[in-house]
Amino acid sequence: MSMDVIKLLFGFTLYLSGIHLAAGADGECSAFCVQPETGLSCDNITGDCLQGCQPGYAGSKCNIQCCSNCNDCVLNQGSVTAIVCNGCANDYYLTDGDCKPCSESCARNDSSSTSVCRQSDGRCEFGCVAGYYGDKCMSQCSATCKGNTCNSDGSCANGCVLSVLTGPQCLDSCSEGCVKRECDQTGSCLESCTPTYWNTDCQDACSPNCHRPKDLDTRVCNLTTGFCLHGCANNTYWDTNCTAECSNNCADRKCDYLTGDCSDGCVDEYEGPKCSERIKADPDIKPIAIGAGVGAFVVIVIIIVIVVVCWRRKRNKF
Repeated sequence: MSMDVIKLLFGFTLYLSGIHLAAGADGECSAFCVQPETGLSCDNITGDCLQGCQPGYAGSKCNIQCCSNCNDCVLNQGSVTAIVCNGCANDYYLTDGDCKPCSESCARNDSSSTSVCRQSDGRCEFGCVAGYYGDKCMSQCSATCKGNTCNSDGSCANGCVLSVLTGPQCLDSCSEGCVKRECDQTGSCLESCTPTYWNTDCQDACSPNCHRPKDLDTRVCNLTTGFCLHGCANNTYWDTNCTAECSNNCADRKCDYLTGDCSDGCVDEYEGPKCSERIKADPDIKPIAIGAGVGAFVVIVIIIVIVVVCWRRKRNKF
C-alpha cells in the first residue's frame, strides 16, 4: 500500500473519529482549537473550532493531524478525502504536496529563526557549508579547490590546491610552456616561459624553424613577440618568425634570414636580390648572332673554294 493511500486513510479515520467525539462530547472543544483570550474556542453544539486550528492540525474541529513536518494543512473532501499540506515546519520545504527536509549542506545562521532553506523550493537561505555549492547545495566543490571552498557556480573561491592546476574549478593543467609548469587560476605562468615558448600565458611555441642554440637555457624567441632571436635554422627560412621559405631560385635554397635575399646567388636564368626575376634575352643579340653566323658561313665557303682551286692547280702541274 502506497504512503499516499495510507495518509488518506489515516486522515479520513481521524476525521470520522472527530465527528463522533464532537457529537458526544457535550460541548467539549478539541484541544487543538486555537484558544482565544476571551470567548469560546468552538461551537458548543457542533464542536467546530471558531478561531481555527493550532499548527499541525486541520479540519473544522481541528482533529485532523497534518502530515509529518507539515505546519499548515487542509482537509480536501473531494472525490477522495485527503490532507493537503500548505506549509512546512522549519528546515523543510514543500514539494509535490509533501514536506521534504532541507539539504544537510545548507549553512545555518544561529542568530536567525528562519528555516535554513526557502520553504517554497528548498533553496538554501544562508548559502552552503564548506565543500558544497548550488541553489540547494547538493553539488560538491572540486577536490582540487584550495580549502575545499567554491563559489555558487562551482568555481574555486581561493585558488587551486596545487600550483600546476588552473581553470575555474582547477581541473586543467598549466601550460607546458610555464617554468616548472606553474601558473595561477587564470593560466598565467607564475614565473615565466621556458626558452622555447612565448606570450603571456606561454601557450605559444617558438617557430620550429628558429635556430636553437646549443645552450638549452638560452631563449629561442622573443618573450612577447615570438620573433626568432638567433636567426633561422639551416639558412633556408627567413622573416621574423622564420616562417617564410627562401626562394627556390636561390642557389642551395639559402637566403638572409632578415631580408630573404639569396645568400649565394641565383640558379640559371634568374637574377635579382631574391632571384625572382627571369633573365631576358637582349633583342639586339639575335640579329647580330644571325649576321655572325652568315658571315662565318661565307668565310668557310671561301676557304673551301680556295682550297679546292689550289688543289686543282697542283694537280695540273703533275
